[in-house]
Amino acid sequence: MSSQKEQLSPEERQKRLQEEHYAKQVAVRDAQLAKLRQQAKQAAKRKSPATRRDVTTRE
Repeated sequence: MSSQKEQLSPEERQKRLQEEHYAKQVAVRDAQLAKLRQQAKQAAKRKSPATRRDVTTRE
């Protein structure tokens, strides 16, 4: 596979590097969102329904 990358034009190589970087950023973001969702779920279980309603209705 490295011989394939050596044959790429500088523009194509840059494009692929950017795509790989973007894909990694998206994967990290998705992992962070999954962790936050899990934390929110656990926090919701610990709170009473009245407390949860008070937190969500901020006027």
